[in-house]
Amino acid sequence: MKSTKKPPKTAKKTRKFRKPKIVQYVKFDTQRYRISKQIVFSVILIFAMGVGVAATLAYLQYMRFEIARTRTAIQSQQDENLRTQAEIIRHLSIEEISEIAQTRLNMHPPDVSQIINISVPRESYVVQSAAPANIETQNIFQAMLQQVRTWLGV
Repeated sequence: MKSTKKPPKTAKKTRKFRKPKIVQYVKFDTQRYRISKQIVFSVILIFAMGVGVAATLAYLQYMRFEIARTRTAIQSQQDENLRTQAEIIRHLSIEEISEIAQTRLNMHPPDVSQIINISVPRESYVVQSAAPANIETQNIFQAMLQQVRTWLGV
């Protein structure tokens, strides 16, 4: 009888290990995920920079508007100042200037109750310069009128 035994195996057969297809896809998806993450980050960064630039331009436009508005306000005040100076020059009489000061500017001479005299001892202050004796004192309106007349050469 013949024996049907197989001869003993001296070397084991080695199998090559193949990665399952799912592992290959996962690795590929990880690379794709990194790339897509970089793209999303870049898009968000570009969007944020665009919003920043738009906000800066809007602020600059607002400041230009404010500057223009301030310039027109200054110009209107300068025009009013010139008109007032021209009106003062036309009305050189002290009575008219006094009337304008009292009616429009609400300026009035002080009352007796508003005048306060303070006596200070001579040792407490120093006289810087003495006024010449030939100059008489004028009130403020007469002094302004005199100054305007000297400017005009009248």
